[in-house]
Amino acid sequence: MNMYYVYAYIRSKDSSTAKAGTPYYIGKGTRNRAWSKHKNNTLPEDRSRIVILEKNLSHIGAKAIERRLI
Repeated sequence: MNMYYVYAYIRSKDSSTAKAGTPYYIGKGTRNRAWSKHKNNTLPEDRSRIVILEKNLSHIGAKAIERRLI
């Protein structure tokens, strides 16, 4: 089944390591994973900073894209 997607959390301002508008987290998920709290990462306060990069993927396909983007 192709139910996975790959998403990014986008920085809202410059940090010491990267510019605003660049991703600070890349993940893969199903259902509402991109909008749910994670153990080690902070969700963007502005939900428009959550971007779905690819969708309708198999688990293996999502893993491969996630790995390539990281």
